[in-house]
Amino acid sequence: MLLFQIMGLMCSKGSDDKDASTTETLTVRYQELLATVERLEEVQKVTEKEKENLMHLLQLAMAGNQSIAQQLEHVQDQLPRNHDLEFVSEFRTKFEPLDVLGQGGYGWVLKVKNNLDDWEYAVKRIALHKSKVDLKEALNEARAMASFVHPGIVVYNYSWIEEPPSYWQIRSDEKMLNNLNLRCHIPLYRHDYSFLYIQMELCQFTLSKWLDENKHRDLKRMKSWFRQIVSAVEYIHGKGKIHRDLKPCNILFASKDHLKICDMGIVIEQQVDGEFEKTMTVNGTGTEEYMSPEQRALTSLNISHVTSASDVFSLGLILAELCVVMTYHEKVRIFDNYRRGKPSFVFENANTVEFIGKLTVLEKRDRLTCKKMLDEMYLS
Repeated sequence: MLLFQIMGLMCSKGSDDKDASTTETLTVRYQELLATVERLEEVQKVTEKEKENLMHLLQLAMAGNQSIAQQLEHVQDQLPRNHDLEFVSEFRTKFEPLDVLGQGGYGWVLKVKNNLDDWEYAVKRIALHKSKVDLKEALNEARAMASFVHPGIVVYNYSWIEEPPSYWQIRSDEKMLNNLNLRCHIPLYRHDYSFLYIQMELCQFTLSKWLDENKHRDLKRMKSWFRQIVSAVEYIHGKGKIHRDLKPCNILFASKDHLKICDMGIVIEQQVDGEFEKTMTVNGTGTEEYMSPEQRALTSLNISHVTSASDVFSLGLILAELCVVMTYHEKVRIFDNYRRGKPSFVFENANTVEFIGKLTVLEKRDRLTCKKMLDEMYLS
């Protein structure tokens, strides 16, 4: 019925649109666009609200004062291109999103269920800026994870890259958040970005969350946890890598007392000259709060000096936080003092003071290695 009404409107237009052939051509054009809108909703390329807006534009095109042909072209411009219909997202096909676990400058981490094996995983999605350098840096994380097999490191499963059409990802993310009834923001990315997906083991929560919620510290238990963390970092160093961003929110609980390191986003290769490890000046930094003094010295320039001993200093700060409850301001003061070479005496156990001191020596060559840490009586 609507189509006949539209044809009548078309016939009543000015001389440009009155002849029968023009009316027939525009009618066919309208039918094509109408079918496209219906198809877009069917394959979930537009939301129901977007479909209503497009249908409204179609009706305005027929009833408006401008040329019907021009109005239809305007509607066409609002539609996704033909290849939108052809694009199939591996992520949306294989996984059911369940929750957003975290987000940052990299993108976000999602809790998902695999539609085939019915198991839950974490999937990290990283926006790629269409440059070879950006792709290399992003793939560095996936390749590092794939090369690590250790009980104290989050298990890597699989990775892939998707190149959705312009604006497709934005519409898909909006729909996903709406379906999950979540109010978090979509990470910042351009409409034409590609995306790297990394599927990995799903853990329970972060050490950071545990520290925030628990005000009791059992030293024996804390040392057991710390030993697990050191063992994982020792493995990473043994592979010739430096983590560079060790902190409680990058340490996860796989189970009640089983901790694992995650986030290999800025892992780099060690450089060794003979028997000695060279200090490297690298672009990008970790998290200032847990940085060694040599890492933090040039953060304003977005560069840092690092060796594997830089990870050791960060471990010392993490152990300090494990052993005593601190407010945020207390933590900042205590950590800054360590970076100035001033030990803290807030710990009840003198052996803890001494051990942390061995990890946070200002001269990085004098810090314990992870291997030597594991041999220390303190962690036995």
